[in-house]
Amino acid sequence: MFNTVSIAQAFIALLGVSFSGLWRVTWTRARPLPYPPISSFFIGAMVCFFDTLGIGNYATTTAALRARKMVADDLIPGTLNVGLALPAIIEALIYLVLIKVDLTLLVACVAASTVGAWFGAGIVSRLNIRTIRLSMGGALILFSVLFAARGLGLFPQGGSALALEGAKFAIALVAFAVLGGLMAVGIGLYAPAMVVLCLLGLDLKAVFPIMMTAAAFIGSATGARFLRSAKVSMPVALGLALAGIPAVLFAAFVVREISLDILRWIVVAVVLYAGTSLLRAGLASPGWSIRKPAGVAG
Repeated sequence: MFNTVSIAQAFIALLGVSFSGLWRVTWTRARPLPYPPISSFFIGAMVCFFDTLGIGNYATTTAALRARKMVADDLIPGTLNVGLALPAIIEALIYLVLIKVDLTLLVACVAASTVGAWFGAGIVSRLNIRTIRLSMGGALILFSVLFAARGLGLFPQGGSALALEGAKFAIALVAFAVLGGLMAVGIGLYAPAMVVLCLLGLDLKAVFPIMMTAAAFIGSATGARFLRSAKVSMPVALGLALAGIPAVLFAAFVVREISLDILRWIVVAVVLYAGTSLLRAGLASPGWSIRKPAGVAG
């Protein structure tokens, strides 16, 4: 007899199959496309490996893509959401088994974040390059500040609760709806999700399956919308996904846990630099506007 975790996993697996099918159809229609660049495989493997261990991969991937000048700035949000969706789905499937969490809270947070992300992706797909650069630059700097504060022990390490009720439950839903919308801009979910849920008294370990499942659904929802808008680098996204999936499996089942103290400060420095460079590029770009690209509905 299936338990609720098995049902949740089956639903997530179905999500992965559906998203893969949509991606395949989009890729076929867009041919001929170049093969993924070799560096996209290295980036995908690196960021997804550390993402599985709790570092987060949106900010680090953005920094790497900009350092290598692989993707135009206005294509970065779509490339992130499409390329990192399938590795996030694998993470969610794994952590639902490894860590116990209240499924009511998990489902509610995932639903709220997915709705927020769907509308967020619709907005981002219409933004001009200046607005995208400024938004992502500000997001990266915010991430670096949150990550530095976490490294300094300024955030609570969580309580002992595995579920939230009443006002705390409602606060979590509102927070995840906002975080889902921000994720479409390229703001990673992990750091702010940890802050919110730990402040509400949730056990830190219980945060992992919630934020990873939310990332899986958000990536798929926003990825689908970005695929429709064509605001994504398909070859780079494919390289991220193909290398990211085995990296997730290696981190979860072979490495499991390593000391990340030094790496966290390297990430802070790299992401802060990337955020600053994006802000400078955004301020140097002309115009503020919202445009509607061909093929985007809604």
